[in-house]
Amino acid sequence: VMREGSLCVTAPEQPKAVLSELIVAAGKCSCELVVPDPEDITFLEAEKFTSKVDYGGYTVPLAFLGRHAAGNAAIAVEMALALWRKGFEIPDEAILEGLEATRFPARIEVLRSQPLVLLDGSHNPAGAAALAATLGAQKLPQKPAAVLGVLADKAAAEMLRALGDSFSTIYAVT
Repeated sequence: VMREGSLCVTAPEQPKAVLSELIVAAGKCSCELVVPDPEDITFLEAEKFTSKVDYGGYTVPLAFLGRHAAGNAAIAVEMALALWRKGFEIPDEAILEGLEATRFPARIEVLRSQPLVLLDGSHNPAGAAALAATLGAQKLPQKPAAVLGVLADKAAAEMLRALGDSFSTIYAVT
């Protein structure tokens, strides 16, 4: 819920329809809306299954993978900068340390690289699509197998479609 005088930071690459509604809502309540520019996110060379991202000069290794994770890092930077603009003392080092220390267990978490074992708790089609995109970006020599536990009320068929051919075999239990 947006409130007058508050700050809202949304994700980069927000769908246009959603962004339009956020702009209207922010305007109605005089709320500052910050939208990180996805073009300001740069993926730097890193070892396989690690991320190193630069957003606005904040360069940091992340413990999680994918564009969505980099977008979350951009949101965190924008929130810290907004608080700094409001008078809170937040040194750049604290922002970098916070990003580097962030963990997101069970979200494209690499448990083992040889053989590849990932733990991912994606619980909807958008999360499954993010997993598929992240795996595709890794250019794996072979596709891993997947064992999925999917709640029946969480659009299991859509999730499996979103994963496409990311895995050699998918064992799904609903």
